[in-house]
Amino acid sequence: MQRHSFSVVIPLYNKERSIESTIESVLAQTYHNFELIVVDDGSSDSSASVVTGIADGRIRLIQRSNSGVSAARNTGITNARHRYVAFLDADDLWNADYLETIASLIDRFPGAGIYATFYRRDEGRAALVTPKLEPQVASLPPGRLQNYFRTATFAEQPFFTSSVCCARDILLSLGGFKLGVRHGEDLDMWARVALRYPIVFTPEPKVIYRTKAENRGMHIMPALTRWVFRKDADAAIVSEECEAIIAQSIKEHIARVELYIAIANVFNRDGEAVRAFIRGIETVKFAQHKAALDFVLRLPLWMRRLIVKYCV
Repeated sequence: MQRHSFSVVIPLYNKERSIESTIESVLAQTYHNFELIVVDDGSSDSSASVVTGIADGRIRLIQRSNSGVSAARNTGITNARHRYVAFLDADDLWNADYLETIASLIDRFPGAGIYATFYRRDEGRAALVTPKLEPQVASLPPGRLQNYFRTATFAEQPFFTSSVCCARDILLSLGGFKLGVRHGEDLDMWARVALRYPIVFTPEPKVIYRTKAENRGMHIMPALTRWVFRKDADAAIVSEECEAIIAQSIKEHIARVELYIAIANVFNRDGEAVRAFIRGIETVKFAQHKAALDFVLRLPLWMRRLIVKYCV
């Protein structure tokens, strides 16, 4: 008996070449108790037509004016009919047993904030790429992550949006995905959940992350602004809601995200502004990274370009 029910939410924006195979990977699931909500966020190509051309009663297409991926995901959450919401981006793929794996995790570890699986990347090469997990996490059986923030900081992310499932009431209680956040809105959501609930994870890869699909937002330079999660983290640390070791891991997690923002701005003409941003990053573990990046940003723009071209 398939006693857990899922609402699968796919935000869609100009993915006409990818969306059909993504939907097919959902319809091919061995676990059948789900609905599929596709939220078309004002696509200007034929993405919506591709969705309506797929004949399956479990698919609902919701069309709205373009408001960004967070608003699209929130629309899916509010329209979800089932207890658990599983997210899938419009160019990624699930293994056929993804939902079955998630349902098994829910049975074994009830009450968690996130249920997630590991993943592999399709970078357009002959073979899929397996991200590098912390060794102690990679060798663990499925279960609770003892320190999500450490795991997500000192190796690659253990999971990403397309491999995450969360209880709908938890997502709603936290206000969903924050609007107006162009980068890191998904990491912010998972971090806010991790502040309050256990995270259950299996190192078995059940999702394919297609990095070469069309219209990927990751190629846009992020704005030089502090990560939005800082406010929630500071409140939790000040109120002593988390242990000291977790609090330090949170600070380093924030530092890693903000260093990524700074690195992505290495070609910013206002090098002094980027250096000021770097000085505001609080870290012990990444102090050398801060110093190296500060040095590079003191150089003329043409020298920075040469360094990145030949040394990175």
